[in-house]
Amino acid sequence: MTTREDGGGSGSLAGKRMTPADLAELPTTPEGLREYLEPLVTKQYGTEPVDVNSELYETGVRLLMNFPASPDVRAAAYRMLASLPGTTAEGQATDPLGRTGQAVSRRLTNGTDRVIVDMKTGEPLAFESTIEGVRTFEAIKKTGWTNEEPQLPARR
Repeated sequence: MTTREDGGGSGSLAGKRMTPADLAELPTTPEGLREYLEPLVTKQYGTEPVDVNSELYETGVRLLMNFPASPDVRAAAYRMLASLPGTTAEGQATDPLGRTGQAVSRRLTNGTDRVIVDMKTGEPLAFESTIEGVRTFEAIKKTGWTNEEPQLPARR
């Protein structure tokens, strides 16, 4: 799947539009990234109660999987995920395409999910979810910004 964003190469992260310049400004430590993201996460909910750690996990996974952030930012996101209560740093794991990386997982009420990252490059490899015994995954081959029309496979 290819995602296309028009209008200046931006996407939304925790309700904030992110441009390439915004991504370049993200903190490169897990503590700094958490400090940056936590107000964005809580702002989305207004006065509603929110499980901040769960939302930080979701936001960190989106950052890893959907944005061409720098290797330093991705490393900070991975380490932030691994430090959150309720998550487990699994160590080495193989993604559904057979690539090896490091995985962080969390237990859900009805299953588990995990993200696998190539620790040499910081690139995301896959996000896997198992809910009530049904496994799904999203594998990433490449992320980046471009002004070029991508070569997409034919629609089925």
